Amino acid sequence: MQDEKKEKIEKKYIEFQIIQQRILELQEKIKALDSQEKELIIAKDAIKQLRNIDGEKTALFPIVNGVFIKGKLLKPENLIVNVGAGVAVKKKPEETQKLLDENLNEVKKYKDQLVQEFNQMNQMLQSILKDIENIEKE
Repeated sequence: MQDEKKEKIEKKYIEFQIIQQRILELQEKIKALDSQEKELIIAKDAIKQLRNIDGEKTALFPIVNGVFIKGKLLKPENLIVNVGAGVAVKKKPEETQKLLDENLNEVKKYKDQLVQEFNQMNQMLQSILKDIENIEKE
């Protein structure tokens, strides 16, 4: 009887570890999506500001982290947009804004799915802990 109890607890502990590992993976993915979401919001804001440029503006352009070059910025008619697989295309600022909106919606949707799974996994962990407590009381 004691061996059976020990075996049940070991199985539950293995389940617990597997779910705990999945939770850690989900946390990392959610964190990465948070960063991606922030970058997209910043990019959307930057394009919005570019669209409001009238004439010519002086600006600092980053070369590498902490190193800038002063230059002139004209109101852009087109932006060069990376569409994946090393391919870049010209797009009007409005088109680029729309593309960023679509990307942002996809990121939010995927993040919501991961958060939902994360919550389910946490509930499963709590259930396993209760099961282990009940087995120990037997």
